[in-house]
Amino acid sequence: MKPASLALSAAAALAVLCVVREASAQTPPTPVEGTPAAPPAQAAAPKPPVPAVSFGRKNELAISSDAGLLIANTTTQGFHGSTTTITVLPSVDYFLVDHFSIGGFVGLNYTRREGGHTTQFLTGPRVGYDIPVGRYLSVWPKLGLSVSSTSQSVDIVDLTTNTTSKQSTSHTNMAVNVFVPVLVHPVEHFFVGFGPALDADITGDTKTTTISGRLTIGGYLGF
Repeated sequence: MKPASLALSAAAALAVLCVVREASAQTPPTPVEGTPAAPPAQAAAPKPPVPAVSFGRKNELAISSDAGLLIANTTTQGFHGSTTTITVLPSVDYFLVDHFSIGGFVGLNYTRREGGHTTQFLTGPRVGYDIPVGRYLSVWPKLGLSVSSTSQSVDIVDLTTNTTSKQSTSHTNMAVNVFVPVLVHPVEHFFVGFGPALDADITGDTKTTTISGRLTIGGYLGF
């Protein structure tokens, strides 16, 4: 055989060997009979969301209601005593940036004390800042300014005739509203919380300051 033919045959054999080795590398080996097949590779499971961190992100809209049966300590121009208050305060808050919210609320406060009762309608804006403190907990302090219309009914006792009559008054006030609830986030898009609240009149002839504990419950949507 001529040297040229010998070199050509060697090159052809080397090319065939390379093709066979490449095909062997890409084709998985056939399992031996009786050997268990290897389980298919599984993608890593996504990490579950952290509810407290998911709340308060930019462009989220939170809808809530601060409501409940409250036992409050109230002082009204010298009056001091325990009262029972029912509060309904639906509100909407929007997070302009992460954790910082602006919103508004409307509400009804009904207070019953010995010798009379008070009914108050209020509305106003507020701002807040949510602070995550764990996987399921956050603190959401909120500061608001409200205008309220209040009507009061007081029992007047005439000792000479031993009769009772009602005296009614009404007034409009502006007040500062502070609420600092601790929120529990059991799942995404839902929260429930409880915390101290302060409502203090800053205008009007009859100024009332109320310190109470308040319940809140709500949910939120992201956009």
